[in-house]
Amino acid sequence: MELLGTRPACCGAGAHPLGCCVIPGYTGFIPRAQNLFAKTYAEICKEARSDFARQQLRAAGKEQELQNAGRPPQGTTGKLLTAKYRTPVPAAAAPYVSPFAFQPQGSPYSMEDNNPHKCFISGFTGFVPRARFLIGAGYPLTTHRALVEFGQNRGSRPEAGKGSTVLPPLLKSYPTDLGLMPHYAGYVPGYKFQFGHTYGQLTHNALGLSTLEKQMAD
Repeated sequence: MELLGTRPACCGAGAHPLGCCVIPGYTGFIPRAQNLFAKTYAEICKEARSDFARQQLRAAGKEQELQNAGRPPQGTTGKLLTAKYRTPVPAAAAPYVSPFAFQPQGSPYSMEDNNPHKCFISGFTGFVPRARFLIGAGYPLTTHRALVEFGQNRGSRPEAGKGSTVLPPLLKSYPTDLGLMPHYAGYVPGYKFQFGHTYGQLTHNALGLSTLEKQMAD
């Protein structure tokens, strides 16, 4: 049974367009019944249904007004605006480049010593040579002094020839005549399978002897 029956479009404000009465004990939803009290259940349901019907009629009227407002008046036709003078479309302008835009200065290591940009900005977490020995100044000033001192130390070293630099001799990671120093954090082949000796003994000639040969040597 449909409690909220179909209401006619011509219902007045005092009409009761909704369906049958609701008996006490009905647990369904009655629109707007929660705002009414101090009456019998039948009166509350009847008044709530009438109030709901009036609200729906008002909403339908406003919707119709909005639809009518968007339509042109009868007897008129839409017209497009026309320009009397046709101007050519201008060409696309070149992209704007600010004269104060940031320009990369290159590596601070290759700058001159008197260049104010020969430094690292605050927050740089990389390694700066000689910076750990300088204290008592801001980070840009400290790194500037460190880079200048580093460049002077490099310039005082003798060079083998024009266009070449002297490189330190390469050291072996795994020496053959002795073991590695304790606290070495690098990888040692086969070390995790060895035990019972000191770190220096177990890493002696790490690449030359296998794990079994190291155990048999003892």
